[in-house]
Amino acid sequence: MINGVVYKIRTGVSWHDLPERYGPWKTVYTRFRRYAIGETPDGRTGRSRPRPIPRRPDHQNPPRQGPAAAGPWPSC
Repeated sequence: MINGVVYKIRTGVSWHDLPERYGPWKTVYTRFRRYAIGETPDGRTGRSRPRPIPRRPDHQNPPRQGPAAAGPWPSC
């Protein structure tokens, strides 16, 4: 399996074109993905949940004021 991954990286062939001597291409690809992203055998990556997106404090992103706050079109 490892040799299949090395062969794919060195030659640049697609996973489907991997020689049969390395085993089924899907198996080699699955092993590659596990090594590349650190998947555990149960299919999960190392994180239990996605990290929250940090928010800026209000003083770093103050609300717009004045005529530009209404938008680019004049009101009728």
